[in-house]
Amino acid sequence: MLDSNIPVKDLNTWNKNIDTSRYAVPHETIGKVFEIPKNPIPFASDFLKTTIEDYCIFGITFMNGAGLSEDVYKDMIRPQSTISKYESYGLGWGIMKDLSNGEFALIHGGDDAGSHTIVILLPMSKRGLVVFTNGENGVEVIKKVIIESFAFGQEIVDKYDW
Repeated sequence: MLDSNIPVKDLNTWNKNIDTSRYAVPHETIGKVFEIPKNPIPFASDFLKTTIEDYCIFGITFMNGAGLSEDVYKDMIRPQSTISKYESYGLGWGIMKDLSNGEFALIHGGDDAGSHTIVILLPMSKRGLVVFTNGENGVEVIKKVIIESFAFGQEIVDKYDW
């Protein structure tokens, strides 16, 4: 839970107020525990610490364009650079266009030692998927969840730049 007495500047970095008993500790494939990365300075591109509930709220809010001008939202979901023949990058999101069901997906993932995550948003049908894992083989778990969650899940797994 967020403690409203913690100064905002302390919410952006690792500090003594962080309750590590609530963390899903990262593991390698044989169960050895990895140390939790503790950034002493803000680092926007890595080591996000959040709950799956809050990340889902963020995904829904973003997918609905809330808090963004229409122009900014369009720029974020417009290809800015190419990753592969199936995927490009918008601003902060991987974009997978031309899925067989006629939709496009916005994808963002993260990987650190012993933890792997992915969020897939489908703006046209207002659906999505958020998966957090705390094991070194999390990518394989994520692939299985994607395949089981969407009729076109195998297509996403095959096209995504793992």
